Amino acid sequence: MNILMVNKFYHLFGGSERYCFDLSDLLESRGHKVIPFAMAHPANRPSPYASFFVDQQDYNRLLKASPWRKLTAALRSFYSLEARRKLENLVGVVRPALAHLHLIQHQLTPSVLSVLKSRGVPAVMTLHEYQLICPNYRLYCRGDPCADCRDRRFLRAATRRCVKNSLSASLMAAVEMHIQRLWPLYRQAVSRFIAPSRFMAETMASFGWPEDRIRTIPHPVRLPTCRFSPPDTPYAFYFGRLAPEKGLETLLSALEKAGEVALYIAGEGEMRPFLERKAEKMGERVKFLGFQEGEPLRRLIAGARFVVVPSEWYEVFGLTITEAFSHRKAVVGAEIGAIPELVKHGSTGLLFPPGSAEALAACLQALWNRPQEAREMGQTGWQLVREICDPERHYQSIRDLYQEVTA
Repeated sequence: MNILMVNKFYHLFGGSERYCFDLSDLLESRGHKVIPFAMAHPANRPSPYASFFVDQQDYNRLLKASPWRKLTAALRSFYSLEARRKLENLVGVVRPALAHLHLIQHQLTPSVLSVLKSRGVPAVMTLHEYQLICPNYRLYCRGDPCADCRDRRFLRAATRRCVKNSLSASLMAAVEMHIQRLWPLYRQAVSRFIAPSRFMAETMASFGWPEDRIRTIPHPVRLPTCRFSPPDTPYAFYFGRLAPEKGLETLLSALEKAGEVALYIAGEGEMRPFLERKAEKMGERVKFLGFQEGEPLRRLIAGARFVVVPSEWYEVFGLTITEAFSHRKAVVGAEIGAIPELVKHGSTGLLFPPGSAEALAACLQALWNRPQEAREMGQTGWQLVREICDPERHYQSIRDLYQEVTA
C-alpha cells in the first residue's frame, strides 16, 4: 500500500515528528511504501520526494515584519496555493491509497485537504495538538489551562493575546479558527481522527467533534534491547521542551524545597535563560544538558533515579512517560491531561496537583529517598507500556483503521 505521510516538519522537531518517523519505519517494515510530504528545511532527512516539498516558511520572524508582509504571510498561512499545487503533482506521481495527516497548519495549510478530497484519497489524521479546537493549539493561556473558546467565540484569543502575547498573531489565529468553522475541510476530507489518549478523544468530543469518527490508539514505544549501567551520581531527569506550559518553573521551585535531590534537564526552548538564572543558587544540583536524542538520551533516561513530567497544560499523550517506562523508570507526573492514564499513583509513579511546588517537592523527596520503591514502580511502568504501547499492537490498530477507510 502506498501511504502519503503528511507533516509540516521532516526533521526531529518534537514529539509529533518522532511519532511520524517511528510510524513510517513501522509501516515500511511491514512492506508498505511511505511517501512524505512536508516543508523544505536544511535539517530535513534525505528523501527522493524532497522536490515536492513546499518552500521553507518561518512565521516567528514575522512578528516584527511590516504590516504588508504580515498580511501576505497571513493569507498564505490560511491556504497555500504552493502546497496545493505540489501535493497535486505528488499525488499524480505516487497515487497513494490513503493519506495519514499529522501537523499541517500554517506551512502546509488545509489546502492539502482540498487536494485529497478532490482526488478521492481517503485520509486519517493523528491529533498531536488541539489545533482543531483552540486558537493557540494548547488549551493553555497566560499560565493556566484554558477552554474559553469552547463556545466558538474565538476573538477572545485576540483580546487576550494568547498566541505569543502578540495581538497580530492572536488575531490571525482567531480568524483561522473562524475560517475553519465556516469552511469545514477537516470534517469533509478526514475520515477518521486518531487520538493518542482517552483524554484527547473525550476533549475533542466535548468540543463538538463526532465521537464515531475518533479512534483512541496510543503511540507505540520500542523497548530497549540492552540495559545501561547506573551512574556514580544519582539524579532525577526532565527531558522535553523548555516552554512555560511544561511546568519547569514549578519544578525548580520544588527542587529548592526538596533537600539533596539533583536534577538533570535535557532540552531547549524559550525558557532556558530564565531557568538557568533561577537555578544558579542551587549550584551543581541542577545541570542543563541541551537538546539530546538517540543513544545519549537513552543513556540519560536509563541512568536516572526517576523521570519528572511537571506539565501545567493538558498533555495529549506523554511520550516522555512511555520512554521512561521503557527503561523501567518511575515517573513523577502532574495530574493533568492524559498523564494520569499512564502514571498510576503509587504503582507506576507519583502524581501531584499541577503547579504545586510543595506537593511536587514531597514527591521528589519520596522517590529520591526510596530508590528501591522507585525501581519497583519503574518495573510496573515497563509492564504497562509493554502491553498498551507494543509496536505490533499499534501496527495492527493502524492497519485495521486504514482498511476501514479504504474499503
